[in-house]
Amino acid sequence: MFHLDFDQINLEINQAEKKLKENIKKLYDAEKKPEIRGFNLKSLSREERQEFDQLLEPYIWDLYIYIYLKNKRKRKYLSSF
Repeated sequence: MFHLDFDQINLEINQAEKKLKENIKKLYDAEKKPEIRGFNLKSLSREERQEFDQLLEPYIWDLYIYIYLKNKRKRKYLSSF
């Protein structure tokens, strides 16, 4: 049941994104502005996101440690004032 709800939500989101892109294209055409580069990108599907997560999984702890240390240095620097 929830799977059907998520599919319906994803369908509505995709339709809204398509309509938004069309409206922005019309707006830029009316203003005689060039089209925005990279605007026609689409979001990843569930399967693509899962594959991406699997690809990044070995590196996720490295990223957490990097962010932690970066924030720790920033706090140490700010506390020196």
